[in-house]
Amino acid sequence: MRYLQKKESEQRSSAAEKLREHDIDALLVGGEPIKDENKLKTRLGTLVMLTPTDSVKDRLAAFYHWNDPQALEQAVMVAKAQKINIKEVKRWSDKEGNTEKYQTFLNLLKSKTN
Repeated sequence: MRYLQKKESEQRSSAAEKLREHDIDALLVGGEPIKDENKLKTRLGTLVMLTPTDSVKDRLAAFYHWNDPQALEQAVMVAKAQKINIKEVKRWSDKEGNTEKYQTFLNLLKSKTN
């Protein structure tokens, strides 16, 4: 996790305001909005989290688009530790145009599971 610098934080805030002006208030993974979410109620409020499947897709997006090897490792770690919808990850990967890199993820996942 990294902390946003003030200028970057202001830019993101400005971008979020522009999205709200157009009634767009969704998180995206690749080119798709996140449909499902996990909620955890605490005494301080409700924390909204990505599902494990969306978390894997988020990490794979970084691998697919920026060739980030740490993101690939993180996707594998989440997939090993949590139940994910692998068919959904494949469908999304194909739609993102990253079938070959999905296969890299799948091969690494299988090698780490054995």
